Amino acid sequence: MIAGWALALGVSAYSFLTSSPERNTVASVCDAPAHGSAAGFAVGSDPGGPDGLMAGQANFILNVYNSTKRDSLAAQTATQLQQRGFVVDVVSNDPLKSNLTIAAQVWGAQSEMNELRTVAAEVPGAQIMTDSRKDPSVDLILGNRFTSLAKASSAC
Repeated sequence: MIAGWALALGVSAYSFLTSSPERNTVASVCDAPAHGSAAGFAVGSDPGGPDGLMAGQANFILNVYNSTKRDSLAAQTATQLQQRGFVVDVVSNDPLKSNLTIAAQVWGAQSEMNELRTVAAEVPGAQIMTDSRKDPSVDLILGNRFTSLAKASSAC
């Protein structure tokens, strides 16, 4: 009996771990410059970067969070990003309740820098921040200065 439960649990765990949600696959050239620092910066603030970034194949999950008191901001923005081809997973209020005073922050692993830049190019004035996560997720946290996404032609 215990062996049967263990087998069922193992099959369920394997299925969960091997079946991941759909991921963003974006191949584009961004207007955002490449940056060598991961400490945090606004897109376009590094005068030493090249004119453009070849993002290559970005493969990531995008989460959209609202750190403001504006109702439905994350949901409306997530819908617009989905219309631009992004795969959005979590849409919610910011669980850290950061109440950002800037337009947005884009969080993810240092190894996902191209993906972070791809998302940051969608939000004028977005700040890229890295953390210690090990998965390919990217979090877009919308702040009080967020007004709209970049025009589709100027984003990635």
